[in-house]
Amino acid sequence: MRLNAQKAKKLDVFGSQSGTAICCSVDTGLFVFYHAYKAGTDKFRDLFEVNNLDALKLLRRVFHLGENEGWSMARLFWLTENNLLKNALKNGEYGIKNTIDEIVFRFVKSLQTYPLKFKCTCSVCPKLVRETTSDEIRPIKATSIYLNVLSAFTTTHESLCGSNLGSDEPLDYPADYMIDDRHPAIDPEIKLTHLETRYICQATRITEITKLIHRAPFIIANVENDKSSILELPDPLFVGEHE
Repeated sequence: MRLNAQKAKKLDVFGSQSGTAICCSVDTGLFVFYHAYKAGTDKFRDLFEVNNLDALKLLRRVFHLGENEGWSMARLFWLTENNLLKNALKNGEYGIKNTIDEIVFRFVKSLQTYPLKFKCTCSVCPKLVRETTSDEIRPIKATSIYLNVLSAFTTTHESLCGSNLGSDEPLDYPADYMIDDRHPAIDPEIKLTHLETRYICQATRITEITKLIHRAPFIIANVENDKSSILELPDPLFVGEHE
């Protein structure tokens, strides 16, 4: 992909020139990754270099452009490669008003993908085993203190199953169940949502211990719903066998 140097100059971080993008969040997110990359050991940097995952290739390209052609070019590459310059304003500026998670972190969070496997303890449950993946990592806060381990990577978890058993009461169902009389259902003919009664499995569901699919050089922990200071966050944070 060819990058236009003149356009890159106009994408000034402070928005001081015409045809600009307000890019503070972009720069902050990318500088975090670059600082970690440069400040880490050779062994740590190897985690960025040896893997051909798309997210790491994207970051390597940003680092290369930043070091060799300047951060204006690196920024332009990030914005165009991730299709973030969609709508220009009337004055020729691009207003990128979003969270750092939306314009930076979400494009590399695939590095921290992990599988989730749930198994219902009722042998006749219609969804005996469910499997999915997630890239969301949230530190656990207990009695105002963050734990330095993520329990999903160290212990199994129990919860209620919640599988839909249908609209007819399963009188011979061997496990507990509940009635949900406000279950949303869509009428396929008129395409409108209405409420129906459903029976829901209440057997115990066990979530197995998981681990990261990739050997990621970093993880992005989500604490956006908590107003904690940086001093309250755990250091180090253990993700399974990784620190």
